[in-house]
Amino acid sequence: MIVVLTGGDASGKATQSKILAKRLGATLFSFPNYGSTVGKAILGNLQGSWEIHRDSNADHHEGCYKVPEVNALVLQSLMNTNRIERMGDLKAAAARGHVVLDRFEIDALVYGALDGLEPAWLEGINAQLPVKPDLYILLDVPVDEGFKRRPQRRDRYESSVKRMEDVRVAYLKMFNEKQQERVEAVGSHAVRELPGPIWRVVDGIGTIEEVSARVREAVGL
Repeated sequence: MIVVLTGGDASGKATQSKILAKRLGATLFSFPNYGSTVGKAILGNLQGSWEIHRDSNADHHEGCYKVPEVNALVLQSLMNTNRIERMGDLKAAAARGHVVLDRFEIDALVYGALDGLEPAWLEGINAQLPVKPDLYILLDVPVDEGFKRRPQRRDRYESSVKRMEDVRVAYLKMFNEKQQERVEAVGSHAVRELPGPIWRVVDGIGTIEEVSARVREAVGL
């Protein structure tokens, strides 16, 4: 079984991923992997140490990317490369047993779309990844609670309350839509779930033990 835990900033992903991995005896992977060359470039982008600029006359050229779109395209390309870098290890771990992922491709769909990239393109690119999770868990925490937990923000996404609100709405919308896609009406009172990954939203408010219990229930433990 491959389980992905995701959510907004300070939602408890890292903590709950470690607890779940230990409970399952699973191998844990965290993304982005900032330890690689590509990961260091991603961290630099998120912390504002590099930008992509365009020619000041670019507005006059039809079809030219705007700066945010180019920056988002490069960032998501790096993010995807960062995941591909770990595919060999990830596939080997999945062949041995359970795997827990602290973030994965679902985050690219949320953040990339909010940055102005075409959702269909994001879906298509990330669909090429050879590892397919069985279960996605969203740790849902209100944005104000996230800021209470971590007042010091680490990158350009996390520092904006408005952006974090948009991220939370986008995650909830996506999880609802993905789960609805799996459900097929069979009659007026019955439904049948179609094949594919399971999507679960878990309340991330409470003690570590309380949230962990909800995560275990979502996994079926």
